[in-house]
Amino acid sequence: PGPGSGKLGTCLSQMYHDWRAGRKSGYSKFETFPIWNLPIDHPVNIAYESATADIGDKILIDHFHASAYGIITVNYSRDLEAYPLLARIVSKITGDECVYKSPTDMGVNRCGFGIIDDAVVRRAAEQEIIRRYYRSACEYVQGITGKETWTRASPDARGSAASSAPRRSNCPAGRSSPGATRRFCTPPAPCSSTR
Repeated sequence: PGPGSGKLGTCLSQMYHDWRAGRKSGYSKFETFPIWNLPIDHPVNIAYESATADIGDKILIDHFHASAYGIITVNYSRDLEAYPLLARIVSKITGDECVYKSPTDMGVNRCGFGIIDDAVVRRAAEQEIIRRYYRSACEYVQGITGKETWTRASPDARGSAASSAPRRSNCPAGRSSPGATRRFCTPPAPCSSTR
């Protein structure tokens, strides 16, 4: 299930009923993105922002983690906003202090340790940012998404390396000259016809 589908609420409800029945259950989540131990401006984390442009996720420094451990990590805005309330709910359920000192603590994510060639990962992430940008541009032109989503998906939104990288043109007009490149374009305004 995707964002906003009720996963957290379901887990907390189950945890509450378990504790009432004398079973000491807990909560943690498997999370792929953002990758907490990569820099905030790493293309992989920026690609996550592009992928979640429709829900407005932002990658931020987890100040709770920095305060608790003195280690800089990143997390997304929804977790950072929800953490104080979540910690209080878990404390109420268990009758003890929340075991998590930060939203980063709640997640299980080893992806950053699996990167063996950062240059390859960066290039792939930059291509993903570009792909997400063009997808949101097409959806904007089709009237599927709003201009705000398209703007958030833009590589320029976070200063990605992908924003200034020229790309070899795939359009027939660009093939006329060897090495022809193109930069990002602004899509036309969405159709005003009613559906």
